[in-house]
Amino acid sequence: MCQQVMIAMALANDPDLLIADEPTTSLDVIVQAQILDLLRSIRKERELTIVLISHDLGVVTGLADRVCVLYAGRIVEQGDVDDIYHRSRHPYTRGLLAAVPRPTGAKHRRLTSFEGAAPSLLRVPTGCAFQPRCPRRAADCLEADPRLRPVGSVQVACHHAEDLDVSCASDRS
Repeated sequence: MCQQVMIAMALANDPDLLIADEPTTSLDVIVQAQILDLLRSIRKERELTIVLISHDLGVVTGLADRVCVLYAGRIVEQGDVDDIYHRSRHPYTRGLLAAVPRPTGAKHRRLTSFEGAAPSLLRVPTGCAFQPRCPRRAADCLEADPRLRPVGSVQVACHHAEDLDVSCASDRS
């Protein structure tokens, strides 16, 4: 109910843009689905743009057309939702997708995780912010912060994005 009230308050002045910051956090799956349905119908009825901020990739898939993946406050990859989920190029995006439990596929599939901890935003490492945790880290990652650039069907900030196989980016089992 609280989420619905907050959405109603946000829509009271008929905005063109709604920023939904973690709108389904701490909700059970039934209520989560109801909130997502509500946001979808509001978007369609009002021709409203919704900026969805979420760590839940299932929520993102269910609502978003385009996705920006951030790490340490920086965009590391962006593109259409289908391209991000199936043709991602950044090791962080791929790790996030591989960490999502799936109801189908191997029953005892190990979920992936990242070594180490996210950096303090007060002391982001030089070079690529993800390099201390990246399995593909190389010398150039330590020196230069990669710029967002087109690689395949996405834009990615990674020095080695071309080296990654995109055949089944999100189908890790």
